[in-house]
Amino acid sequence: MPPDHSSNCVNFRDVGEFVCLIAGKPLLPPNRLLRGGRLNLVESAAEIGNPGTIINLRRGHDLNTFGADYFQLSIANNLETYDTADKQVRRWLNQVAKVFEDEARRYPVLLHCTSGKDRTGVAVAALLKLLDIPEAVIVEEYLLSDGEVRGGWIKQSLAGIGNPRAYSTALILTGCAKTFFGATVEGDRFNDGNSRHRPRTLRLSRALSVAGVCPFPFHWQMGLAVAVSCFGRRRAFCYFALSLESS
Repeated sequence: MPPDHSSNCVNFRDVGEFVCLIAGKPLLPPNRLLRGGRLNLVESAAEIGNPGTIINLRRGHDLNTFGADYFQLSIANNLETYDTADKQVRRWLNQVAKVFEDEARRYPVLLHCTSGKDRTGVAVAALLKLLDIPEAVIVEEYLLSDGEVRGGWIKQSLAGIGNPRAYSTALILTGCAKTFFGATVEGDRFNDGNSRHRPRTLRLSRALSVAGVCPFPFHWQMGLAVAVSCFGRRRAFCYFALSLESS
């Protein structure tokens, strides 16, 4: 399936919202990590979640950074991005992760490449692995992207990463966790008593888990299957969640 260009930023989404929706529990705060494709057609910061920081993984520069802090961390075209066992790819991923160790980092952070699925997909998967998000959830989040994505590719990347603590510095590891979760990390992963840290869809469907056995009633399962076939995985999840809220 070719990428969906109906949005000015292809494959744009809030990673935290979808991680929580997939897992059925609060694992990652929303409005912290955003992902998408190139920004050439974006006209306002609001279209891409008003990012405080933009990390461009493309070789070409962004024409407009919308007042955000800006990092360009491209990778050589001759390197296979999914081959995370390659030391050069690992160094690139460490550069991306290093951006998050700064406690003064402006959030949300938007990570993007051209189509928002390959370089961005691997980098997001690496960050989620650093944050101890379950692998099944990471794979499902990756597969939400329109365009050619395969579970085997990202599983290969996760296997190549192995234990990120073996080659990422302690500063990067603790910095990532602290800037993502702050000092409020508890048994519930994040909780400051404010419901804004829980996606709207999650509050209505916390029991839903699409990472394992689907617990929906049969007619819901059929509706979701139809939505996936008609709209693609990412838009089907949005459509399905909003349908639940309006019912």
